[in-house]
Amino acid sequence: MKRLLSHDEDERMPPPESPRQPSAEHVETLRQWITEGARFEEHWSFLPIERREPPPVSDPNWPRNDLDRFVFAHLEANGQSPQADAQPTVLARRLSLALTGLPALPEKLRHFEAEFAQDPDTAIEQWADDLLKSKAYGEHFAWTWMDAARYSDTNGYQADGPRTMWPWRDWLISALNANLPYDKLTQQM
Repeated sequence: MKRLLSHDEDERMPPPESPRQPSAEHVETLRQWITEGARFEEHWSFLPIERREPPPVSDPNWPRNDLDRFVFAHLEANGQSPQADAQPTVLARRLSLALTGLPALPEKLRHFEAEFAQDPDTAIEQWADDLLKSKAYGEHFAWTWMDAARYSDTNGYQADGPRTMWPWRDWLISALNANLPYDKLTQQM
């Protein structure tokens, strides 16, 4: 508050030349927060994860796991109910599109259906694992990173020369396919 309200231009924050100055309402909110004890907490993302008990649900047979109970309770609270389970091929196609951006191949779908008939949970887990191991996974998820980095093989002008950007693209795809941890991915780029 001292820096915010200081009459000394060298001390005041934000500096007087800053286009973003706090309104009287913002200053009053800050003053009230300090008066009330100025309880400051770390950002939620830095706090340790606390395990919460899954909520009770009206149909204990629907949830397959604890996460399903949270989803079901949320649906119930909003006056909604869960959809019926997707057919195996629909589920496989959705997973394929979500993880690789590509439709599932018909022969692989047939194999998945046969596996699903024997053991649904194992079939789904294996299907997802296979998709995550495919090169297409890294190619699909690299787009988000490449868009954020404004990836281009040219600088965007008609008379521009080629730029050697493809090594970074290939490294990124390989890093995603190798499941490189986030901190390593961002440090090594």
